[in-house]
Amino acid sequence: MYQPPPSAKPLVRSGQDDDPVFLKIKWAYHHLGEFHKLHKLFIESDPYGIVIERDPQTHETLYRLSKDPAVPVDFALIAGDVFQTLRTALDYLACALVEANDGKITSQTGFPILDPASPEFERSFARKVEGMDEKAKDLIFRIEPYKGGDSVLWRLHELNRREKHRLLFTVGSYLENFSITQHVDATNPPLDVLERMARAYDSAEVWQNIRKASFPLKAGDILLRDFPNAKENKNIKFSIQIAINEPGICEGEALFAVLRVSVTRVMRVAERFAGMY
Repeated sequence: MYQPPPSAKPLVRSGQDDDPVFLKIKWAYHHLGEFHKLHKLFIESDPYGIVIERDPQTHETLYRLSKDPAVPVDFALIAGDVFQTLRTALDYLACALVEANDGKITSQTGFPILDPASPEFERSFARKVEGMDEKAKDLIFRIEPYKGGDSVLWRLHELNRREKHRLLFTVGSYLENFSITQHVDATNPPLDVLERMARAYDSAEVWQNIRKASFPLKAGDILLRDFPNAKENKNIKFSIQIAINEPGICEGEALFAVLRVSVTRVMRVAERFAGMY
């Protein structure tokens, strides 16, 4: 099972070891670790390949993808398991809150993640939390588990809903970063070029635009357009990120980051109900 670094706080603390809610979250965390290991192996396999060319007009040095980075379907399968496990943990929490109040669990009982624009919003919310203590109901409502409220929970719910009917559309990858220190050492750019590179490298807006422009990566894409007559860097190191693209929910976002934030958010939600079930 995936283990966090020694400095990290334990995911499940004493007293939570036999709690089904936290056991589910722990299982999602295990899948997150499997994703991390698979991503490392994927990157180490050199899934894209780089060719270096010279632009005949500008004489700039171009670093181009030589092949499509084929993303293994395992990433979509693991992501689906994480979303399903987390959504189930929230429903376990809802059922535990009903039982703690001596209520009756029904086929409608569940953690309500709903669309407030729906005419059925209030009735659906009431059915899902029926049997809970009023304090638990109020806390759930304050968490804002609906569209326009808690965006992480809403995204989790929608991705899980889609994944129940088909594989998530993990479309591939985008350029996340590259080793500027290694590249500068290898090419020794002029001072004015180095200054421009440094400013661009430190700009979040520049990298956001690069991510959008490079997504999804495909054979022939230019990852870097270096200065004219630049020395070739045959050991250049690009960082490629696996992305998820679900229109209206996640459009070209780093899949690992989406998973990690979802695990953390569900854990925090569960912890808010400590002592209530």
